[in-house]
Amino acid sequence: MYSCSGNASNLEITILRGASKSNLVKSGVFWLTECPLINTASSIIHSYTGAVKVKQVVKPKFTLSGGIRLAFRKHFVQDRDANRKTAQLVAEFTPKSPSPVNSFPAVIDDMDDMLLLVSMAARRRCICTGWSYSDGNDNLTRFYRRNFKLPPEGRLNVDDCLIRMRDFMKYLRTAYVNFKRTSHKELVRNAIFALTSEGGTLDNQFLRLFAGLESILLHVQRVNRRTGHWKLPQKFAFFQSIYNVDLTDLWPFLDKSSGTSLAQIRNRSIHGEYLSETSYRALTYAAHNLRWTLERMLLSVLRWPVGNSNVSKSFLPHLTTYRWQPMRSKI
Repeated sequence: MYSCSGNASNLEITILRGASKSNLVKSGVFWLTECPLINTASSIIHSYTGAVKVKQVVKPKFTLSGGIRLAFRKHFVQDRDANRKTAQLVAEFTPKSPSPVNSFPAVIDDMDDMLLLVSMAARRRCICTGWSYSDGNDNLTRFYRRNFKLPPEGRLNVDDCLIRMRDFMKYLRTAYVNFKRTSHKELVRNAIFALTSEGGTLDNQFLRLFAGLESILLHVQRVNRRTGHWKLPQKFAFFQSIYNVDLTDLWPFLDKSSGTSLAQIRNRSIHGEYLSETSYRALTYAAHNLRWTLERMLLSVLRWPVGNSNVSKSFLPHLTTYRWQPMRSKI
């Protein structure tokens, strides 16, 4: 026994079933938080004997860049205290051939990248909380991740997601391939983090989204090897010269000829300008338009058509905050 101090960052438990521990991963399971877009629809069959059989109708699958094949399912766990079963979203995985344990950190990085794109599509974080795997000698290892903030509880309406369920797996494959190919991934990650982070005041949310937008502008500048300290209008113009994202229906990002721009609102927030009740309501509209602007730009960078998303010109008109024009003069 050894005395320990402080908090454990992770926990790993190995159950030895074989004569010795192997260094090869044979198969395993990633434990995921809930995501409404990962469709694991199942049918429940009740037998006259009292037995209950669950048959998965939809079986979504995905292959990570390292060759690890994922199969998304629901595992059911008996809650003895509540006398009920709870469903846990998981990704069962099987390497093409048994993989060394020391190569597993790269698999986890790939998994986190994939889940980041899932989170963007769902507009809510989906994270891996841990995993279990069996080695070549059938020993079982469970690894629990700590120091992670769990996403908020509660069911999320599929209509509130950025990507439609019918397009989700195609989006994920397209976005994942393009994300893996690009350089300066940390800037794309920052932009997605800005979209999926929770909490904070409305002012903080607006500034966080604006910082995410600046990250994606800097990403495009660096990917195209453009150096120097460019001002915001230069960065935005360069981005549009490459992607030409249609933003004409949204609250203007820089144009202040007919009222306050999103960039002006950001400058006022940074300098702590007081907002009246009317201005604060207008800021709600501005924040939604800033989110949609960033989402359209990110989808373009990831090579997914904006028209095949819930931020398209055909989808947004039924949302109240899409009618931003009367609010522009109130802030």
